Amino acid sequence: KLLKNLPEVDFIETGEEHFCCGSGGTFNVSHYDLSQKIFSRRIKKFEGKLIDTVVTTCMGCILQFLDGLSQEGKKIEIKHLVEVLE
Repeated sequence: KLLKNLPEVDFIETGEEHFCCGSGGTFNVSHYDLSQKIFSRRIKKFEGKLIDTVVTTCMGCILQFLDGLSQEGKKIEIKHLVEVLE
């Protein structure tokens, strides 16, 4: 709700905002390949949408998105919610 009320933010929903990115605590360490498959499924929801920033409150998601987007060559910024609300 906070993001939707910010005038400078064009909030885009992918339909999977509440699904795990594949990091899930230490899951991405103990099951890296499966973790990447889960992430790839998530990132496919971004196709066809003009998304330049992903905002999350989860440090696991931040790390997973940084790693996964880097591997896929996508230029999407990852920010913690606190950074956006500053």
